[in-house]
Amino acid sequence: MRYNNIERLGVIETDRIITKQLGWIFRELPVADVGIDAIIEESENGNPTGKFIAAQIKTGKGNFYISDKTIIYYASRVHYHYWLNLNIPIVLIAHFPEEEETYWEYIQESSFRKTKKKWKIEIPKNKILNEKSKQKLSEIIYGSQNYEKISRTYDGKFSAELLYESVEDIHCISDATKAILKIAEIMTDLTSGNDQINSKFRDYAEQGLSDKDAQVKATIKTFGRTLNISASRLESEIDLFSELFSTGLIAYETILLMQYDIFNNSNDAKEALKSIEIIPENIDYVISNISEMVITVNKLPDKYITLKEAKKQLIEVGNLLVFELKSAKDITENLIQKIRDMK
Repeated sequence: MRYNNIERLGVIETDRIITKQLGWIFRELPVADVGIDAIIEESENGNPTGKFIAAQIKTGKGNFYISDKTIIYYASRVHYHYWLNLNIPIVLIAHFPEEEETYWEYIQESSFRKTKKKWKIEIPKNKILNEKSKQKLSEIIYGSQNYEKISRTYDGKFSAELLYESVEDIHCISDATKAILKIAEIMTDLTSGNDQINSKFRDYAEQGLSDKDAQVKATIKTFGRTLNISASRLESEIDLFSELFSTGLIAYETILLMQYDIFNNSNDAKEALKSIEIIPENIDYVISNISEMVITVNKLPDKYITLKEAKKQLIEVGNLLVFELKSAKDITENLIQKIRDMK
C-alpha cells in the first residue's frame, strides 16, 4: 500500500474507535483511494445491520487550517463532486497524532462553504469521534435514501444494473481527459496571444505612441477582454473536468470492487490500468502550459489598470487550475499504485 506512517496512524486509530468504542465494523477498502479510505457498517449487539457509512481519513495538522473553534479542510472540486455523487453517506475524519484526538464531520452539500475559488468544510473542535458519536452517525445512516444501491455496492451483492451504469459512466474518464487537453489548448492560444500583445506594446513604444493614444487604448481594452474571457473559459473547463473525472472514477472503482470482491482477481484490475495511466502525464503537460502562461502574463505591463486586473484574475485561475490538476494527479497516482500493489 502507498501509505506513509502518518497516514496509517489515522486509519489505525479510526479503526480502533469504530471497533472498540462504537462496536461497529471497520473495513479498509482494498482498491478505492479517491475519496474513501474505509467503509463502516453499523452493528447491533454484534450483528451487522447492512447499513453503511464511508470514511475519508486525513491525518496530521498539515492537511488543515486550525482556528480556536474549528478545523478547516479545503477540498478540491474533484473531491467535492466525488463526495456528493456517492451513493453512500460519508464522513470526513481528522486525526491528530500529536494530541491523540480524532474529529469528524458529515460531508453533505450543506457542509461546504464556497470561498473565492475553493470549497471548505469546517469541523467543530467539540465534534470528537468517540462512543458518543454513535447516535449521530446512526441518524446519518438512516437518513440516507440509497440503502439498496449502497448495500449492493459494498456488501458484494452487485447487480447487473449497477454494472451497466458503471460501464457507461466510466467513459467520463476519457471525456475528462479531453477537457484536460482543451485546457492545454486554451493555454497555448493564450500564451501566443500574450507574446503578440507584448510585441505590439514594443512597436507602440518605438512609434512614440503614448498610453492616451486611441490605438493603444483600444488594444488594451480588447486584450483585457480577451484575458477575462480566457479566465472564464478555463474556470468552466476545470469545473467540467472535475465533475467528469469524479464520475468516471466512481464508476472505475465500482467495477474494480466488483472484480476484486466477486472474482478475487487482481489481474483484471491491473489490466484496467491502461485507461488511467496516461492521466498523470497529460496533467503534467497542462501544468507545464500553465507555467508558461503565467510567465508571459507576468510580462504584461502593470501600468494599465484594465490589463492589471485581468492579469490578476487570470493568474488566480491559473493557480486554481494547478491546485485542481495536482489533486487529480495525486488521486490517480494513488489509485494506480494501490492497484499495482494488489495480489
